[in-house]
Amino acid sequence: FNQSSYGVDAKEGVTINQFLYYLLKGIVPVFLANSYGAVFNTITKTTFDHIVVNLPPLPEQRAIASVLSSLDDKIELLHRQNKTLEAMAETLFRQWFVEEAGEDWEEGVILDYAKHLKISIKPAANPLSIYAHYSIPGFDSKKEPVFELGREIRSNKYQVVGGTILFSKLNPHKDKRVWLILDDVPENAVCSTEFQVLKPRNTHYLYFIYGWLTNSENYRKIASGVSGTSGSHQRISPDEIFFFAIPKISNEVLEEYAAIVKPMYRKQQDNRVQIRTLENLRDTLLPKLMSGEVRVRMSGL
Repeated sequence: FNQSSYGVDAKEGVTINQFLYYLLKGIVPVFLANSYGAVFNTITKTTFDHIVVNLPPLPEQRAIASVLSSLDDKIELLHRQNKTLEAMAETLFRQWFVEEAGEDWEEGVILDYAKHLKISIKPAANPLSIYAHYSIPGFDSKKEPVFELGREIRSNKYQVVGGTILFSKLNPHKDKRVWLILDDVPENAVCSTEFQVLKPRNTHYLYFIYGWLTNSENYRKIASGVSGTSGSHQRISPDEIFFFAIPKISNEVLEEYAAIVKPMYRKQQDNRVQIRTLENLRDTLLPKLMSGEVRVRMSGL
């Protein structure tokens, strides 16, 4: 590791690395409070000498680490499962619509399959209402909306409804942000105007459109249409998305395809909900276990 990091190793007979990891994770706010620097927050080796922590006996340390690591292991398993499901859906899409493309398919455009939804919402007009904000940072972090009061959202947003696709027009050549929104959308759902909202004209078009737009070759072509004078903030126009070429395929085929892949995307969404629940549980338990407010019952004791 580089010189901006510290390596910390457990002292034998005093603690174990697995417990030490969670101990350090739990006192990050303390490190921040003891940091200094005009540009970057910095700590020194002596910072470690002045932070007091609770250190339970080794058997209890192992029990605490076991509880927290079991939650992290389950979270990691669900993340891996979601990656597998995404890869399976991509493989099926390529098989159905790329490798076995019909020679008689006519060429259309995305607008044939989806409407451009542009319902403007002003959250600040309802300062005490809670909004599910589908933002770019939310996508980049966990593909989860952030829940905020209307007064915390300064600019106008677009309304988000179930069964839609959010396609980011901001720096698409750098970051691929295409958000599949299923039907379980929270109340007062809005998104950044950096997203273009695609509403399928038929419910079983949703997964075909999503697969077509996220296909690597197709996405690269769309993203190549960026423009703008700022290198850090370049955008594509909605026309790059809605007039992008797409084959016209019968409703029967698209309905059959949707029936196959829908459970995969539903499982992904269920996994994300479970991940959020487990993360909240872990983050709630961590400080309580480290402070001794909550004790772990150990076998044989």
